[in-house]
Amino acid sequence: SLLSFEAGFFSRSGEVTYTFQVTVTNQNGQKGYFQTDITVVKDAVPTVAVDTIVTKVNLNSRLTVNGLVTVPLNQSATGTWSCDSLEEASLKKISLSSISRSFQSDTTSTISLVITPGVLSPGASYAFTLLAQRDGYPTESSSSTVVVTMNQPPSGGKVTADPDEGEALKTYFIIGTLHW
Repeated sequence: SLLSFEAGFFSRSGEVTYTFQVTVTNQNGQKGYFQTDITVVKDAVPTVAVDTIVTKVNLNSRLTVNGLVTVPLNQSATGTWSCDSLEEASLKKISLSSISRSFQSDTTSTISLVITPGVLSPGASYAFTLLAQRDGYPTESSSSTVVVTMNQPPSGGKVTADPDEGEALKTYFIIGTLHW
């Protein structure tokens, strides 16, 4: 879907914040949503975009979240990653990449957050946010967030074997599973 507005639709006389939310429902009735706040300001500000991750991430895999920072002419900016459930020091410790970097005037550059395999919790969801702040004007910023859900091993099922005992390579076993 695309939501667009004609040029001049939003007032640039002062700061005004708008909240946009999109909700998606699949054929099984499961819902997912994304919400973002957009503040309209007088001057151009650095902008960010973060790639969407549409599948669960395996615990033993390295997690990479890619972001893009665009800095207007005659400005510089700093891009910083954060996570809703991790303190800055913890994020720095588990990251294989720097969580912050500077960007120069009139550029569009990639900044990646790379997380060490095996450090995030199975089944947990993490909201990673990339914030780009105009240097010298910390309120002139933009951000984008992606939610990543970690995969988890199956649970709650049952495995049966018949017979209960036997000799390897001699006994014929029937293995069954239930509730997986």
